[in-house]
This record gives sequence, C-alpha cells and structure tokens, in this order.
Amino acid sequence: MSYAEVQFLLAEAYQRGILNGNASNAYDNGVTASMNYWGISDTAAITIYLASNEYNAANWKQSIGVQKWIALYMNGFEAWNEWRRLDYPQLSAPSEAVINTIPVRFPYPLSETQTNSAKLNAITSNPGDLTSKVWWDVN
Repeated sequence: MSYAEVQFLLAEAYQRGILNGNASNAYDNGVTASMNYWGISDTAAITIYLASNEYNAANWKQSIGVQKWIALYMNGFEAWNEWRRLDYPQLSAPSEAVINTIPVRFPYPLSETQTNSAKLNAITSNPGDLTSKVWWDVN
C-alpha cells in the first residue's frame, strides 16, 4: 500500500467522522505523494494542480475517487475495486463492448461449478454474471 493510498484512506476516514483530522490536508498529501511517486516533484506544478483539483467536502467521493484512480495507475485491480466502492471516476463501457456496462464482479471459476455446484446453485443461477453487484457494492 502506497503512502498516497494511505493518505486518501485517511481523508475518507476524516470526512466520514471515523477519525479526527483534516480531510482536505490528507487529500492534498495524497495527491502530492501520488505526483511525487510518478516523478513530478516540481512544487509549483503540484500547487497549480491542487488549486485546479481542490478537495470538495460536499462531493468527497468524487475528489478522493478520481485522485485515487490516478494514484493507482498500474494497479488496475485495486483501482477497479475503488471505482466500484466510490463510483468515481465516472466511467462508461466503450460502444463496441460485448456488454453495455463495465463489469462489476468476477464470474465464479469453472472449478466452483464443477466441485461445489449444489452450494453455488443455491446462491446464483448465473455463475458467469459480470453485471450484478456484489453484496458490498450498494451504490
């Protein structure tokens, strides 16, 4: 887990009232850490970027979600999970995609259908489903 991700998690915890702290400062620390990680160390450039992408407490999911998506570049699985959890950034499936939405779950593996079909059939009739949200994805 990167320092940037920790700072975004702290910003969320502060915003939700789980911890005491300043969400905006943690957000700024996360963005700065992300930019530093990706080779941007020019403080003026970081300041300009932060001024153009200020933390919005009224829509904290968007602020944190977009910046976390950027910070998790090259860690696609983690970024995908954060996108499902926060619903940001706003994404859509390409027009030529086989299904018209971005998948929100993995299908059950073939081994599950072969070795545990009775239990699997008790919870789903479509183990290959990619579009039904998992239990924790409530948005």
